[in-house]
Amino acid sequence: MRTRNVLITGAAGGIGGAAARLFFEKGFRILAVYRNAEPDALVREINTQAPGFIDVCRSDVGDFASCETAVKYFADRYGYIDTLVNCAGAAQKKLFVDLTAEDYRRIRSVNLDGVFNMCRAVVPVMLRGEGGAIVNVSSVFGLKGGSCEVPYAAAKAGVIGLTRALADELALSGICVNAVAPGAVDTPMTPYSAAELGLDRLITPAEVAAAVFSLAESGHTGEVVIL
Repeated sequence: MRTRNVLITGAAGGIGGAAARLFFEKGFRILAVYRNAEPDALVREINTQAPGFIDVCRSDVGDFASCETAVKYFADRYGYIDTLVNCAGAAQKKLFVDLTAEDYRRIRSVNLDGVFNMCRAVVPVMLRGEGGAIVNVSSVFGLKGGSCEVPYAAAKAGVIGLTRALADELALSGICVNAVAPGAVDTPMTPYSAAELGLDRLITPAEVAAAVFSLAESGHTGEVVIL
């Protein structure tokens, strides 16, 4: 039985790292994409247990050519990509009237363009193989909005629209496309405490990762799971 490969963007982050660990526990080889912080701890952790079960490639998900280069590197080396998990994200808490065009472009580039670029680069690889699964990490802000988070909410809403449209288009191809939309997650990207949000606690990255894995393995398509 061949080893399955999962490409995870934002693998150095809280959700991406948790997803990588869970997929590894389930027997997947981890193909980790990062931009700034290389996931050194994750690489050491996995290589200690199973050498060769993680590979990394630096890529700017906001740049399509960079995504193509990363996907080609992995596809040439391993032959196929079974699952794509788009976790890379960026946020900024700022009043709308204080936002600049560059603020908007930066947040959109990572959160929405990054999902499009990686899907566009990976889908042809999946079509040449045996199909696959794509899970995009959106946010409840993409469903209900959020004060001082206009670019982020707009981008995450776009991720939901992209997910549903791509699921429809690929419905007969053997490629399933789904999304998770978590609320406030306990990562450095969340600038709020549970108390500030009126919550008992924040969602853990492991809980998001579990939802991602469940969707990837479900065989369903076009679903958006709210956490």
